[in-house]
Amino acid sequence: MALGADGVVRARAAIATQWDHPATEWAERDPEAIHHVVDRLLAEVVHRAGDVVVRSVGFCSIAETGALVDEGGRAVSPLIAWHDP
Repeated sequence: MALGADGVVRARAAIATQWDHPATEWAERDPEAIHHVVDRLLAEVVHRAGDVVVRSVGFCSIAETGALVDEGGRAVSPLIAWHDP
């Protein structure tokens, strides 16, 4: 979603993502795949909104999810979901 400085929605875009289930009751996601989705969404919102400057990006619905990272901040594991039963 792109909001103007006045708070008015200028454009919206969404891409559904799916969890991978490599084992029973496991849920994980490739961090690079999420990065790719964010790139696509930003491009689509900017295209729909026209002449805009992106000043911030927010996420929702990632829940209790984490990944191991190296000293440079690069993910070295999948995004692992913690879904309470």
